[in-house]
Amino acid sequence: MGSFILRRIFQTLVVTFILSFCCYYLLTLMPGDPIDILISSNPNFTIEDAERLKRLYGADKSVMERYANWLSSAVKGNFGYSRVYRVPVADLIGPRLMNTFILSMAALSLSLSIGIPIGVLVALRKGSKVDYSVNFLSFAGISIPSFFLGILLILCFSVYWKVFPAGGTETIDANLHGFAYVLDRLKYLVLPVLSLTAMQTAYYIRYTRSSMIDTMHMDFIKTARAKGLRNSIVIARHGLRNALIPVVTIVALSLSTLFSGAVITETLFSYQGVGKLVFDSISGNDFNVAMVSFIITIGMVLVMNLAADILYAYLDPRIEYK
Repeated sequence: MGSFILRRIFQTLVVTFILSFCCYYLLTLMPGDPIDILISSNPNFTIEDAERLKRLYGADKSVMERYANWLSSAVKGNFGYSRVYRVPVADLIGPRLMNTFILSMAALSLSLSIGIPIGVLVALRKGSKVDYSVNFLSFAGISIPSFFLGILLILCFSVYWKVFPAGGTETIDANLHGFAYVLDRLKYLVLPVLSLTAMQTAYYIRYTRSSMIDTMHMDFIKTARAKGLRNSIVIARHGLRNALIPVVTIVALSLSTLFSGAVITETLFSYQGVGKLVFDSISGNDFNVAMVSFIITIGMVLVMNLAADILYAYLDPRIEYK
């Protein structure tokens, strides 16, 4: 297991390096270079001034040279300055990461606590009215676009009923502390979490149901029943544990997606997380912020895939990594 983890970490670093260069190259193709915008905004700039600025910021070098300079600075923890927010990227990305972490963990916890038990329940009652009803609601949850659901939530709970705020992360200039601050943050979390949870829960129900149905018809389940084990033990210890193996992959991928860029949801609700930061940085041609956001996205996907592979061996002792 140790050698497998070391190999996967090495592969993760290599893939991150390759994808970071691809992202860097694609960003260089975006129109609206900051230096060109600066030059065009001042009619007194001459050609000599433009060349001097490009030499100063390294814009006259090749893509490989610029990427090497950026990578060497990033490895040292220097990610540059945000062109839009006028602060170091490291100072900007930290609070946004924490906000997205809170949002994604809340949505994931709620989705799993609802989706897996319901998936097991309908799998054990396959073909019943409960099964058909849950399947219908699951297909509806998967089919509804997240932005449409978010708009419905805002209309219902913010415009008509005025229960929750329509957007934001916390009350501005409220100067709250302790439990009052936590309640204020929770108030702004409710609608984004519900928007993310609806689709994720539907996926977990469908995958858990399908995997549980297949597992409960396997030979080791029949053997466990033949030994006289209680039905609850057969379901929980033998059925559910093996049924969760394919679900782990879905959870790992969905967590990386939630954590590294719920772009639509965070933008719709003006939630100050990484997803909205990606949207704003690309819209404002904020090169350094966009690069760090992409690296976070890549890293989360790769790390969660590694975590899923490790969990496979825990859930099924027959799986060995050499």
